[in-house]
Amino acid sequence: MKDQNLTQQVVAVAGAVVGAGIAVAGLALSDKKNRDKIVDASHKMKTDTIAKMDQFKEELAQNKMKVNGAIKKDSEAMQKVVKSAISSLDATTKKVNKAIKTI
Repeated sequence: MKDQNLTQQVVAVAGAVVGAGIAVAGLALSDKKNRDKIVDASHKMKTDTIAKMDQFKEELAQNKMKVNGAIKKDSEAMQKVVKSAISSLDATTKKVNKAIKTI
């Protein structure tokens, strides 16, 4: 029962805060200067956000190129190791086969 009363109180306070915010916004928006400031701030925020997203895309593309280069380099190194291992196994197999024939 206490939790329900507390929840109702929280909802009532939140409602009052939201209502007050709407009232303040309504008063602020009734003045053309304030509306213009809000429009200007919104445009600036949009422009800044787009610029940051473009910067993020560019950084992401650069990082992708670096990662792809590292993967290619590591893949080439791994291929060399595998080829070397195959050669070594082939040589060992030939030696073992030759040793078996002499037995």
